[in-house]
Amino acid sequence: MYLTNDTTDEKHQYAYASQMKIFSSIDGELLDVIIVSKEVLEAFSEKGYLYNLEDLLEKSPTLKDKISPYFISSSNNSIQDGLELSNCKIIKNAGYQESIYLGVISNTPRKQQIIDYLNYLFH
Repeated sequence: MYLTNDTTDEKHQYAYASQMKIFSSIDGELLDVIIVSKEVLEAFSEKGYLYNLEDLLEKSPTLKDKISPYFISSSNNSIQDGLELSNCKIIKNAGYQESIYLGVISNTPRKQQIIDYLNYLFH
């Protein structure tokens, strides 16, 4: 999906339609995580769509200690709601050229599966 808030972008209508699909998936509790650029992560954070990772991992202290150095917060808040993935071996092997970030959607009902996924990413 293509996401931008730039109304002068030639793909703005496509980006708007993509945003509507994403927001519908969030409202329907169908989307659990996003893996995106920092710009997109901050946009989701500013709208309040992301879960505080410290709260999510409260009952998984070993995992929390392992990945907390990669926690980030958006520039507008102090909540640790993003996870920088560039040092993750699986992501490195996928060949991403730029830094990418993971955010957990705040209304997900599948918290344990997300914890399992984070364990998988950082094994």
